[in-house]
Amino acid sequence: MLNKKEKNIIVPYTAKGNLRLSELKKFSELEQKKFGILEPKKEFIRKFNLKELDLVIVPGIVFDKNRHRIGYGYGYYDRFLKNLSNHVIKIGIAFEFQLVDKIPHEMHDVAMDIVITENFILKK
Repeated sequence: MLNKKEKNIIVPYTAKGNLRLSELKKFSELEQKKFGILEPKKEFIRKFNLKELDLVIVPGIVFDKNRHRIGYGYGYYDRFLKNLSNHVIKIGIAFEFQLVDKIPHEMHDVAMDIVITENFILKK
């Protein structure tokens, strides 16, 4: 991992059915888009190279104790996560009520490295 003092905040946005990344400088650069999710306004999209990522925080509706996730069913994060380098840490964030023992998953699904709830942390 890089030993940089300066950190960049990178946020996702959707374009042509895929998740893309943009560097965020100010929160005022965001606006509500699909599903009410904040995304960068068009004029503030700054493309970011996936190879520069160290860590990704991934939302989900439900996670299991094997760190698999179910999202909203559109596959944005599944397609995105497959393209990440193995060194990128994938963290799922959830409330404890969103954690179950086991959910169905397929070979193409990407498990999180860590799932964090308000009460505990699941790791590999």
